[in-house]
Amino acid sequence: MYYEKSENIFNNFLADINVNKDKQDSLDTKYNAITNEFNKGLGYIPVNPSYSIKLPNKRWESSSYKVGSFGRGTEVNTSSDLDMIYIIPLVKKSQFSSPKNLLESIRDIVQNKYPNTIVKMNRCVVQAQFKDVNIDIQPVFMKNDDEFEYPDTYSKETDWKITKPFLEQVKANDLKNSTQGNFIDLCKMTRIWKNESNINMSGLLIDTLVANFFDACNSSYQKYDYYVMVRDFFEFISIIPEATHHKALGSNQQVKVRDRYQNKAKKCYENLNEAINTQEWKNIEKELGVIYGRIFCKRIGNLNLSFIGSARNTEEFIEDMYMIDIKYNIHITGIGKRAGYSRNLDLRSFQYPLPSGVKLYFEVQLDKKIKRGEVEIFWKVLNRGDEAIKKDCIRGDIIQSNEIMHKETTMFNGNHLVECYILRNNIVIAKDKIDINIRV
Repeated sequence: MYYEKSENIFNNFLADINVNKDKQDSLDTKYNAITNEFNKGLGYIPVNPSYSIKLPNKRWESSSYKVGSFGRGTEVNTSSDLDMIYIIPLVKKSQFSSPKNLLESIRDIVQNKYPNTIVKMNRCVVQAQFKDVNIDIQPVFMKNDDEFEYPDTYSKETDWKITKPFLEQVKANDLKNSTQGNFIDLCKMTRIWKNESNINMSGLLIDTLVANFFDACNSSYQKYDYYVMVRDFFEFISIIPEATHHKALGSNQQVKVRDRYQNKAKKCYENLNEAINTQEWKNIEKELGVIYGRIFCKRIGNLNLSFIGSARNTEEFIEDMYMIDIKYNIHITGIGKRAGYSRNLDLRSFQYPLPSGVKLYFEVQLDKKIKRGEVEIFWKVLNRGDEAIKKDCIRGDIIQSNEIMHKETTMFNGNHLVECYILRNNIVIAKDKIDINIRV
């Protein structure tokens, strides 16, 4: 059987998506420096709660803690945000007139430490935008052993919200132990899938779905049958009823569902299940390559270069150039204009191949939360088919234009591809693609 090959591939794939040492060292340096600045600026008093819940490697003499994906141990090398809380003793709460006033104080401390870095308030956190990562700092007051109060500038001036990050970490650690690490591995792999599939899902939602899966299935998997685990997981989440929120693992707090994931999960389940039923490893690894993209394909030696024939390989890949962490939805629309015709063609709905000489106009519609002045816009056009190969013009280069519009003209037969990428702080935060079928 192909068990040994499967185990080796998944081991290597997981090693590839883990945070590398250089990035981890850089994060830790910034995290520790920010903590030290807060300790000095806020007159730190040691926080030593009689915490009843056991957490691994938790040192309660600290004033700050990593939370979010990094705190739960489910982060990957494309995770662009490090979430941290800074615990301010409750006796100091009266020093701040409002949640906004607290965040302003935190922002000023970070900005003074990093004067050349963009530091801004974002609802309930202060965000420092470094080149390799964003650090989201949430100042909190300890309410009790399980709960912390945090500021929310979208609420009333005197309102404080409740967060329970350590309960989420406890649940993640319990599942890590009870599943022999399957929980952590599946959380990490699902992050790669959401980026490949252009699904706007938070790390907390992913970890919650994976936690619910293991709570429901009571199954254990070995590395050699991880493809079965992946199939079972996609089947599980594909039939979850649509909802605006789910209850987060451990804390049961509301975690927002930003994007529909069920249909894409269903397609992954059906295709992977069909491949598994063939009992041919080549079919299984092909579908896994579709699910996890180029980073997995590198491990199986299948980068799908056969279509270029004798042409030069000029295609570029955004994942080889920048980190990808999908946070927003964008949508490419396209129209075709033909000389002598008054009616334009909707390229999304047009069911027939396009003739030559059609002027193509593509426009990317941005999520309303994306600010044009804070992002960069890149376009990619890939020609496919015999004519593009014969004329050595497959293109595929990624070009920064910073324009929401892109123009092309139909020239070669083939099923061509147009992609758009939105980058902020050198991180791909949104992407979309559209296929264009041309028959001259």
